[in-house]
Amino acid sequence: MTQTYDEILTRMKKRFFEQSGEDPDRSGEILVRLEAVAAEVFALYTFGDFILQQAFAETSTGEYLDKAGAVFSLTRKSAARTTGEVTFTAAEDTQGSITIDQGTAVCAAGAPYIQYFTDETVTIPAANATASVGVTAAQPGTKYNRPAGFIDTVVNPPGGIVRVTNAEALAGGFDEEDDAHFRARVLDYFREYMNGYNEASIHNACMRMDGVRDCRVRVPDDTTLQIAVRLDGDTASWQFVLEFLVQFAYLDMFGITLQPLVAEAQSYDLHISLGVSPYSEPDRQKLVQAANEILLQLSGASRIDEGLALAEIENALLQLDDVEACSVQCTQALAGILPCPAGKYVSLNTVEEVTLYAV
Repeated sequence: MTQTYDEILTRMKKRFFEQSGEDPDRSGEILVRLEAVAAEVFALYTFGDFILQQAFAETSTGEYLDKAGAVFSLTRKSAARTTGEVTFTAAEDTQGSITIDQGTAVCAAGAPYIQYFTDETVTIPAANATASVGVTAAQPGTKYNRPAGFIDTVVNPPGGIVRVTNAEALAGGFDEEDDAHFRARVLDYFREYMNGYNEASIHNACMRMDGVRDCRVRVPDDTTLQIAVRLDGDTASWQFVLEFLVQFAYLDMFGITLQPLVAEAQSYDLHISLGVSPYSEPDRQKLVQAANEILLQLSGASRIDEGLALAEIENALLQLDDVEACSVQCTQALAGILPCPAGKYVSLNTVEEVTLYAV
């Protein structure tokens, strides 16, 4: 629909010449007027294109896509915080107990900007003893999802603490649902007949539940319904299972057995090589940090039962400043794809180092 400014101006000058017999290029005042009108007409064409794009769920974005979803009472999934558990260890010569207050900050020495706060007050009863407590990320987002052993530092620690670590991965953090994923959910309502018990209905009902970030429905036989979900850090698995069984209890009338489960991560270690210009001097540590944030974003966006192409990872890493070429390798990849077993999702482990080479 859009026409360029030059096309509009040329058409106006031609029309003016046909009607008046005067060449507008020879009259400065007339030409200025035509140029001003052409600019406004071009703005209308551009705005018309925007309106046309936002009128349909297939092409709408942002708040306009939210309005399309509201027609079906769908809302975008908000960002969620990472949760996990850390263990504090007291020194051998500590006298008496040590109290670690709620809200104590912990982090990794190499990434002090990625902080987590203890969920409650905990006490270490004696020397050389340990105490574990839940932690929650300082902010929502996938960049706070980190592997086991990531945390090693207490910010402003109480006296007597010699060690802190997370034995299990810190997980459950998500960015706000992007347009692509939300659009797919909205379009399901246009494409599928929602009768309350077909696969599409079950899938969309699951996605409406608080804490559910992704869902995969399987029907292995006529009497069994399997549902695998990814949950955010604020939702315990037992909470989801209980809510799910209550919400879909009506399916028992059809003789259907429900099998809800929480999807587990299929983790992969990568070797990343980045090509940089020989004339640039990129900060290696900052490149590693930026690369890890991309890996965490891709992990957060991965879908249950769907593999991830190494080429997709490479394309994302190529967006980094100073990076002109990229190679990602994984010993477990099959034909350039990181496979995903049934009921799992692909998770990319962060890297300690990247290989740099001149291009």
